[in-house]
Amino acid sequence: MKDDKTSEILKRDTLAETEKIVGKEHYSEFSKEEELFALCRGLNFNKAKREHLQSIGDTHFGTTWAELKTMLIDFGFIEGYSYPIEDPEEEQKNEAILWYHPDKGLILFATSYYGTSVNGGTCYGEIKAHAGDKNRDIIWEWLSTGGKIKDTDVWETSWDIREGMFHRIKMLESAGTFQKKWKNKDRFLWFVDWSESKPDDYDYKTISSKKLKKCPKAMRDIIR
Repeated sequence: MKDDKTSEILKRDTLAETEKIVGKEHYSEFSKEEELFALCRGLNFNKAKREHLQSIGDTHFGTTWAELKTMLIDFGFIEGYSYPIEDPEEEQKNEAILWYHPDKGLILFATSYYGTSVNGGTCYGEIKAHAGDKNRDIIWEWLSTGGKIKDTDVWETSWDIREGMFHRIKMLESAGTFQKKWKNKDRFLWFVDWSESKPDDYDYKTISSKKLKKCPKAMRDIIR
């Protein structure tokens, strides 16, 4: 069943709404009072959005690191590779994880913050659209980053995991089928934590490739 309320919440743009309310084409034209009004509306909405996502057991800004792992396990994700982030500038112990979903061909990379919350993360996959323009429109609407792979009806997708991750998966699956093996074998994958990106000469492809080699064959076979 389609969850219209969650979809509406995730797609809502309160800043654009405020621009219409005050009659300005762009927020850069706001007066100080209008800026404060927009800020208050945004804060109130973000609080309501966070509470709603939390109530349905989905990811939100505020999800703890432990909660994220529990959600992933409950959804069917499997640990591929995890490691502590070595950063002398950080007092807290942090972690990076590379997990995968064998039945959906999803690969996820995430890092913790202060050892207790989600710093950031991205989920990657490919989805084949069901027949019909309506299904292709739904996939395009929920794709986030990615696009149609040339000469196929398969779309590559990646998205920020911190807000409504599982609802996005549900909406994509309402219009297509995630692929257990990817067609694009050379797509952009970012498995780099913040400590590794500090040197000016870091090579994200080499860093990501080394981590992937430490993952189970079942996970590597999704890409290869």
